[in-house]
Amino acid sequence: MSWPSFCALVLCPPSCDPEWDARSRDRADGSSQGRAKDATRVSTAEAKSTVLVVEDDAVIRHAAVAMVTDAGFAVREATNGNEAIRILDDGLDAGEAICVVVTDIDMPLGIDGIKLAACINRRWPGIGIVITSGKVRPAPGDVPNDGLFIRKPYTEEGLIAAIRSVMP
Repeated sequence: MSWPSFCALVLCPPSCDPEWDARSRDRADGSSQGRAKDATRVSTAEAKSTVLVVEDDAVIRHAAVAMVTDAGFAVREATNGNEAIRILDDGLDAGEAICVVVTDIDMPLGIDGIKLAACINRRWPGIGIVITSGKVRPAPGDVPNDGLFIRKPYTEEGLIAAIRSVMP
């Protein structure tokens, strides 16, 4: 497979790792935070984690953003793969740690969710990837090894569980 020139290798900063955040905080204050009891709420260690939602359908994107926000994660949003790559590049430059990308497969402007996932997996291997679709099922090998595919329509519990399962 030939990779586009914008897919150079860049490592994810350690702040993407919720366990790293927890260890740092534990050393600083001597406390230890566990996972929240509510499966849709983030733990203290996850609270600084940012999720990028990439979806061209505004209604679905806003619903997904609301679910992720309600769960306590910080959220960024993009309407296509090109915009997502710009957000990831700009976020890295600004020190923002996007830890998980949730992307639809069928998107306009050339970079669909499968191509976006491949690019993220190559450039930012520390970012978790959740691929979604209500129309298309990914072919074997389309989802990165550490990624996850979930079918639309998804529930809030299903989406948050998927995000947690791929979080570095």
